[in-house]
Amino acid sequence: MRNLKRLGCEIKIMEKIFGYNNISYPKDGSWIKLNYKLPQHKCKYNLNTITVLIIISGSYDSTSVSECYVDRDLRIQKGRKLEKLPHTHDKKYDEQGYNWLCFENPDVFVSLLDFLNTLKLYFTDPFEYQEI
Repeated sequence: MRNLKRLGCEIKIMEKIFGYNNISYPKDGSWIKLNYKLPQHKCKYNLNTITVLIIISGSYDSTSVSECYVDRDLRIQKGRKLEKLPHTHDKKYDEQGYNWLCFENPDVFVSLLDFLNTLKLYFTDPFEYQEI
């Protein structure tokens, strides 16, 4: 069963980091949508802010974040071209405008906040990102 008390505490911290109006989620805690401002210093993206959809597993507490999706239109500049980001794939939320952002071993995320730190690392330079 999803630990809603723990999830609620982590969401409150996220609201302080990202702003209350930049996070949405249902009462059952099955997902979180986050307006995420992309870093533009090392890599150049075609968007400044994206929506990140995080799926929370039904057994969140004994398991980690299930899946993560990012805006389908997100591209990164590589040379003179805009390319799809590495580690992103079409999957079940494609029709809703998202691509799956694949982390090879999601079990390494101890918490939702740990997962967000990994996202930050990834978006700093997706081409240099390596699994931990």
